[in-house]
Amino acid sequence: MNVKFRMPRYGLVNNMSGMVRELLMTTLGTTISIVLTFGTAAWLEHRQQIKSRRQTAMMVIANIEDFAQNMRYVDSMLVKWDSTLTRIAALPRDSVLRLNDDEAKAFFAAIGGGVLLQRDKTAENIFTNDISTWRDVGNLNFIRNVGECYSFINDIEKNYRIQLDRKGEISQHFMEECDYENMTAGECVAAMLDIRGQSSS
Repeated sequence: MNVKFRMPRYGLVNNMSGMVRELLMTTLGTTISIVLTFGTAAWLEHRQQIKSRRQTAMMVIANIEDFAQNMRYVDSMLVKWDSTLTRIAALPRDSVLRLNDDEAKAFFAAIGGGVLLQRDKTAENIFTNDISTWRDVGNLNFIRNVGECYSFINDIEKNYRIQLDRKGEISQHFMEECDYENMTAGECVAAMLDIRGQSSS
């Protein structure tokens, strides 16, 4: 009897189909895993960028507001001193010479006074020197407005320092030129007004 071995006709096809199915499932699983990994990373990066943008904006706004608060105080002192100087400078010379000690002290406090204009420049340095900060913020109008604001603040500080230096020069000139220890309060004020007038002309 002649018996031939026959492979099952559909067994190999079934095995091949199972392998293909397994390969497809593995490929699909890998693809989903890659998409999820990169998608999650991109989402987290986007979230971090939004957080950084918000933190940068809040830091800059708080810094500018701190300067504005300090400037309000400085401005109130400058107005007070200017009022004192204007009032005394408008007096006739004989009235200036008769000023009492309290009025003279108010005058010298006004002419020699200076309030420290404090400002933490960390936020400005981060904002102006780090290009990645601009990229994180991403809002050109905000960047331009903050830049202009810091430029304006720097101009205020520069002009304020010039005024303080001028006050210091007048006071120094008075100390060097006048024998203030042997002068009355009114004579000291009159001498200071003369020096002030000479320096402004």
